Amino acid sequence: MIPNIAAFKTLIKDRVGLHFFNGMEGLLNAALHQRIAERGKESFEEYYEILCVSTVEFDKLLSLLTINETYFFREPDVLDIICDKLVPRILEQRSGPVRILSAGCSSGEEAYSLAIKLHQKYHDKFTDNVDIHGCDIDTKILDKARAANYSSYSFRGVDPLLQQTYFTRNGNQFQLHDVIHNKVKFHRANIVKEQLLPKFDIILLRNVSIYFDVETRRILHFNLLSMLQPDGALFFGNAETLANNFGILKLKQEFGSFYFCQPQASRTQAPAPGVQPRIITPVIPAEAPFVVAPVPSAQQCDSWIKKALACVADKRFTEAEEWIGQVLDSDIDNQEALVIKGAIALEKCEFEQTALSAKHVLEL
Repeated sequence: MIPNIAAFKTLIKDRVGLHFFNGMEGLLNAALHQRIAERGKESFEEYYEILCVSTVEFDKLLSLLTINETYFFREPDVLDIICDKLVPRILEQRSGPVRILSAGCSSGEEAYSLAIKLHQKYHDKFTDNVDIHGCDIDTKILDKARAANYSSYSFRGVDPLLQQTYFTRNGNQFQLHDVIHNKVKFHRANIVKEQLLPKFDIILLRNVSIYFDVETRRILHFNLLSMLQPDGALFFGNAETLANNFGILKLKQEFGSFYFCQPQASRTQAPAPGVQPRIITPVIPAEAPFVVAPVPSAQQCDSWIKKALACVADKRFTEAEEWIGQVLDSDIDNQEALVIKGAIALEKCEFEQTALSAKHVLEL
């Protein structure tokens, strides 16, 4: 057992937002043992002091902590909506390029999948119509993304003809063709604390927010709002959408899928085109403070649920939602609370929220 494990958890959360809950602490424990064994000279206390001052060592540890599970054309329904519906609609409203960001891009398969689909659609006009970027906090995995050289594991479920069209086999690896490779730019960025600008028309942050706690995800939403064009779209993973519905961004259903967009009140004039991407430190609005509250006990959550049910019985739905909100703030996967939330939404004829609650419960 690592004696100062809590200090490591706090340091990493403060810097990059990663929250080690439940089984995730085992990953941190293994990574710390590996790095200390590879260095071969420090105690855990000494290694902690090094992490506090060494960016290079922190990045090496971080590479062991980020779970880079991805492959080409993952959750293809979202890619279809972006390439077949949203990008054409934006291009009808104004000239290109449409700016797309794959945030938490890992080894680049998501960003390159979008580039391939859009190349198939626009052919010679591909270069002028789209501007695709990827960002991640793991410098090691970004090197792999820039190399664009993949094993067969990244192609599970991919049409062999498409693989042959856009990749050249080199032994056991497959090298992406330059027409796609050169179109995607990758950046090292911590999206919890940094922004990539100019703003993007479409942002994908799929299967990343599950590693953040509620407080961090709220901060992240304000950051993403500042990076999103007034009529832009933000996609989380299919299983993450409900847990990210804080009211900071507006949830919208279109083309059979859910995504977030800017609330009407926050929409401002888009920045002038032609500005190169840069990373800046965000300013979190002063009116939205984030305070870490004590975690309520199971008994407290049960009490809130009983109060919510009593309000539902009296058709006091707004009050019931407040009690359920307190439960879900402390346990976003509380199935009883999710069922009640969906039932309240159904009573209020808020069918999108009803569907989201039902989907979340079924996935759990």
